[in-house]
Amino acid sequence: MSVFQFNYLLRNDSILKKNGIKNIDFGYFILFGINLGVIILFVVFNSYLDSGVIDSGRFDISDFKNGFVIFFIMAVIVFPFLEEFIHRSFVSKRKYVFWSIISVVIYFFLLTDFSFFRILVFSFYILFLLSIIFSSKLYQNKIYLLLFSSLFFALFHVFKFEGFQNYPISNLVFSLFPQFFTGFILFFVHSRYGFFVGVVHHGLINAVLLIIIYTSLLLFEQEMSASLIAD
Repeated sequence: MSVFQFNYLLRNDSILKKNGIKNIDFGYFILFGINLGVIILFVVFNSYLDSGVIDSGRFDISDFKNGFVIFFIMAVIVFPFLEEFIHRSFVSKRKYVFWSIISVVIYFFLLTDFSFFRILVFSFYILFLLSIIFSSKLYQNKIYLLLFSSLFFALFHVFKFEGFQNYPISNLVFSLFPQFFTGFILFFVHSRYGFFVGVVHHGLINAVLLIIIYTSLLLFEQEMSASLIAD
């Protein structure tokens, strides 16, 4: 399939319907399975890398366990809605890009870290949003929207990695690929099923991953306890 055919596929409303949850079909569950499978595959593969994943120094296991309910609410409800509004609310209607810009600005000033790289990423994202406001041609180019919305969705996640500035570009690219791929899938979900389904999809992905992490921690603790008793 050529680039032009791919762009036509994304723009064809007869193929990519926008009637929301009523249009959920078997194809959606395939997208969800692929999305989740790729993320888990990368997490497992990362755990076996000698050069390592970029570990986040801000993640505390005890805080995660003790505040799991809060983590769950934030990761499954609050952040999916906010991130989908920022990165993909304009997929179905161009006028929503103004709300994306307002949301980005509010989100930026709610943060406590105003590093140069963060300012740079947020500034370029606003420029991207402005480009689709002032250019109908760019907005109609769905490949342009797909690639840059997914790229910035991934870059917005780089700040959770402690000391990411000191890591090789190859490590950064590899570590951010799951977010880029998720942004890629979410663009299709928004195009075909609408904003609400995109938020639910994002929340479900986070929910499954959180449950896997929490269960793994519990099993690890049980194994550690058992080994201590045996010793």
